[in-house]
Amino acid sequence: MTGRHREGQPYSLVYRRVWDGPARAEAERLSQVWPEWTVFYSLGKRSFYAVASWDSP
Repeated sequence: MTGRHREGQPYSLVYRRVWDGPARAEAERLSQVWPEWTVFYSLGKRSFYAVASWDSP
């Protein structure tokens, strides 16, 4: 049996892929522009979602 996950194999770094980086950055920017809203980007549906949010006592 071969493969990276086989017992006894040395640890190796794996490249971390950032999926839809520009869209995720845009969601972060929108959250900062409108602090009353929290904006999410769904990787599965590739859609933006916004939820009203505010501080409570």
